[in-house]
Amino acid sequence: LLRAIDELRRQLADAQSGPIPPPAFAVIVDDLPKSSDPANVYDTRPLSSIKSIVVHHTAVPPSVGARRVAEVHVNTNGWPGIGYHFFVNPDGKIEQTNWLETVSAQTRGQNYTSIGVAFAGDFTSATPTAAQIEQGGHLIAWLMQKLNVPLDQVRGHREMPGQSTECPGAQWLQGQMWKSALVRRIQEVQARYRP
Repeated sequence: LLRAIDELRRQLADAQSGPIPPPAFAVIVDDLPKSSDPANVYDTRPLSSIKSIVVHHTAVPPSVGARRVAEVHVNTNGWPGIGYHFFVNPDGKIEQTNWLETVSAQTRGQNYTSIGVAFAGDFTSATPTAAQIEQGGHLIAWLMQKLNVPLDQVRGHREMPGQSTECPGAQWLQGQMWKSALVRRIQEVQARYRP
């Protein structure tokens, strides 16, 4: 009984009331390649229109960073800029790659009402690093709070309506099921800062 009481005290001490603070992230929006065509720009929207958070993988080796991904999105895909709003690197460092108001090309038919969080790597047979899950989960918990998005609207790209993609990889819902690990981390952050 004393052990249970000590554990409860520890949990209460760990819990903090108040809003979830943002994780540390670098804003690199203006440092990434963009289309040189002044007519080829992303639209914007009010934050109130965002209803879901879409999880992606980059489907390339995790060493390929946001700058290189942006180059491909612009020069190969012909997009105005990188498709994602946030980029979670293997070491857990987070980069904001688009403003939240930006309607970027990340989930066909759902771009106006969603934001994209990309985890660097190909998760066909592997999963994100522990640092990616830890920091990415904190980021998503904070975004959910900021944008008033419920947990059931945090989905992998493949789970969004009208999508025919394996993104964010075969290990998202099967095999190592990294969605479960990410959801657990989101819930841990939410519990820590419960009102």
